[in-house]
Amino acid sequence: MKKIQVEIPHSWKDVSLEMFDKLSKAIGDKDFRVEPSTPVIKAITGLDDETINNMDIKSYQKLVTKLAFLTSLPLDRKIPKKEITLLDKTYSILLYPQRMTTAQFIDYRTILLNDKSRIKQAKLLTVFIVPKGANYNDGSYDFDELANVIYKNLNIEFAMGLLYFFEVMSSTLLLCSLESSLLDMKRLLKTEADPKIQEELKKVIPEMKNQKKEYLNLWKKKNHRLKALTKSTGHK
Repeated sequence: MKKIQVEIPHSWKDVSLEMFDKLSKAIGDKDFRVEPSTPVIKAITGLDDETINNMDIKSYQKLVTKLAFLTSLPLDRKIPKKEITLLDKTYSILLYPQRMTTAQFIDYRTILLNDKSRIKQAKLLTVFIVPKGANYNDGSYDFDELANVIYKNLNIEFAMGLLYFFEVMSSTLLLCSLESSLLDMKRLLKTEADPKIQEELKKVIPEMKNQKKEYLNLWKKKNHRLKALTKSTGHK
């Protein structure tokens, strides 16, 4: 029987966003419940049903063994320092929320809440990843072209780590902002002479305290992994 030579990923670092998308669809394949490995192999290698069915059992088992890393999650890893290279081109990472422009933040929220396309994650990442030397969406590069480069070439491990890291940092920034606003409200209550404004502040302050408590709980859930993701990244 003819041996089949195929290239397969050996870790999540070898799996692009596009390939991860195919893997996600493979899990919903009607054949997945019968033989889970076959739809996954099809998604990873591009081999068709006939080729896989005619494969000798040793080759098939070898492929399944090499894909054992798929049982882990592509998240708890270090992220690169300040730059990445895709297709021999260098890109800068614009990561921290406090350094974002208003346009970046609005675009991030808009994509997160409204985008339904298959490359949604790649579009989210274009908010943080720009060609080296460029500013965010400054007209020197094509936004959609960059999203496609990210979708086809950026590995899922880095992508998930980057998005997770931003969410943790964003939550931290929001928590600090709420704390600062709450302190300002309390100071204002002590000095405000107008009874109407005092009453309004007395209503708003408890609401802000509850909101702060909710975000603090969210922050605690996310922040326990922050050190692992920021260690040796080079970001400041």
